[in-house]
Amino acid sequence: MDDLDIKYRLQGKALPPRPIRMKVPGWGGDGAKKMVDGSDPQPWHCRPWVDAANYGLELLYPYETECHVLNVDGVIKVEWNWQQEPGGGLTGAEFGIFDTVPHQYYLFESGVDLQAPAGFVLQTQPHPRFFTDQTGTVPPALIGHVQSEWWPRQQFVVFKMPPRGQRHIFRKGDPYVQILFVPKGQEYTASPMDEALAARRRELADSIQATTSYIADNVWHNPDGSEFKSHYKVLARAYSRDGQTGVDKAVSEAVERRREAVPAGNSAAEYVQLANQYRDEGKHLEARDLYMSVLRTEPRNPDAAYGLATLAAATGMPQFAFRMFQQSAAARPEAPDAHIQMGLLLQRYGRIPEAEACFRNALRASPQDVTAMCHLAITLGQQGRIPEAMAMCQTALALAPQSAQPLSVFGQILASQRRFGEARACFQAAMTLDPSNTELRRMLDALPS
Repeated sequence: MDDLDIKYRLQGKALPPRPIRMKVPGWGGDGAKKMVDGSDPQPWHCRPWVDAANYGLELLYPYETECHVLNVDGVIKVEWNWQQEPGGGLTGAEFGIFDTVPHQYYLFESGVDLQAPAGFVLQTQPHPRFFTDQTGTVPPALIGHVQSEWWPRQQFVVFKMPPRGQRHIFRKGDPYVQILFVPKGQEYTASPMDEALAARRRELADSIQATTSYIADNVWHNPDGSEFKSHYKVLARAYSRDGQTGVDKAVSEAVERRREAVPAGNSAAEYVQLANQYRDEGKHLEARDLYMSVLRTEPRNPDAAYGLATLAAATGMPQFAFRMFQQSAAARPEAPDAHIQMGLLLQRYGRIPEAEACFRNALRASPQDVTAMCHLAITLGQQGRIPEAMAMCQTALALAPQSAQPLSVFGQILASQRRFGEARACFQAAMTLDPSNTELRRMLDALPS
């Protein structure tokens, strides 16, 4: 497709129109938040948004003097010291109230004349940064078609007034409108698809929906577990390269990959076992798909919820992991493991009293669980409750005298009290029971001599 060559004419300090390019960091999002697990979604992650945001031209506010447009009790007020503009050249009429009663719109004289190519009209749209703005200060341009092929007037842009008590801000260099050029007088009709086309598109849509994660070349999740993927981008590339045949091929291959990863006819227990295997092999996509498949048919399956929670915790989704551990614990209240894992998550984020409650829940479920006792002792020590922490360690030691874990925790609590000799003895005794434990060796070496 040939590029559109747009001719323009400027007046005064007006800046030339320029192709829109998404600003990252800026209104396009945070460039540091990559498309990886644990990142919140950003505008630049979304291919349809990027395509729309980088489309057409933008006009830039050209003046050094900032302008604020306010809504004061339903009345538009323009705060603009145009007389102070360096070098002068302004009249104060560059901003005006659009003639409606009551007033709802205002306008800005751009000083830019853009001639539409033959057969096209100039279309105004809100600038893409309006849609990602959280301050309410970006002016929303109204839509409009201007037959600027023959209409030579410099473009004025109309904006909707800000909400009551708020303001729009115009600053030097800020873009304020998106300019598109579209075919003039294009008529649209809508008619139903014939059954063959409808069936083909329905089947393709169902196949895409079932295999989006397998089509994508990147799948990631935010901390709450919501999944994002690049399947649209992959299919767009396939279409650009090979047309509809390329799309059909990419989807067909994804269907086959999923069929291999999720074999038909297995029991829920077999699916969970296979998902655990995938998780341990680092095949996170396949593991998550299997866990979710089980939970769709058995929402209270504790093993699937627990497995999905461990996967989420390992891949930067703490909120989702906690929710899944809760679900597993509710489905199997007699088991301590999910309570322990919830406590460890809370402990990792410094929520120590809440972690203590989880470890105590684990002990209510299994009163002689040594692991729960050890983690509880650590949280008690973190809260300065040293006698309680030591008593819990002694109880754990009495129950598991051949386990290195209670000795290790006892050593950590003693070291926190600067009782280094006793701590060293605990770590050495623990290493006798577990000589290959590198964390024990690290803690022992870190003690002052």
